[in-house]
Amino acid sequence: MTERETAIRDRAQEVNRNNLSPETHRGQPHAEGPRFTSRSIDKQLGRATRYARLAAAFGGKIPLIGLPIAVGNVIYDIKEGKSPSQAIVSGALSTTAGTATAVIVGTALGGAAGNVPGAIAGGLVGFGVGALSGLAVDAAWEKWMPTEIEKFMDDALRKGWDAVTPG
Repeated sequence: MTERETAIRDRAQEVNRNNLSPETHRGQPHAEGPRFTSRSIDKQLGRATRYARLAAAFGGKIPLIGLPIAVGNVIYDIKEGKSPSQAIVSGALSTTAGTATAVIVGTALGGAAGNVPGAIAGGLVGFGVGALSGLAVDAAWEKWMPTEIEKFMDDALRKGWDAVTPG
């Protein structure tokens, strides 16, 4: 047991010793013995450790899944005739918006609904926001981006691509 875990257990035992109230916060009489035991604290620490391991295992895979999808979407858009600058800006902004939304929603719901349901809800909402923001960025680009700036950006991207790729 680490120092922190020992300190938490000791603090819980001290609270139990000092809690002289005959009733709990719900108005029920206290059971014999302390409310917090080292066994119950160990159980909660074990659960927290399992959730942390699960979050690290799955959370570490999310960029490995989302990034190739975003890059594939940009490549698909360019092959379908969208300007490279528009495809890259749209892909970057929609991926950022989706990721930020997933983090915010997942964190907000993670405390209320639990870690796994919060992560699932965050992922689904983030995916929806990313898809819709991509459409919004494309519409704004086509409406407000001056043609000469878009051509300049596309030419610079093509020159950079030609400089780093063979043939």
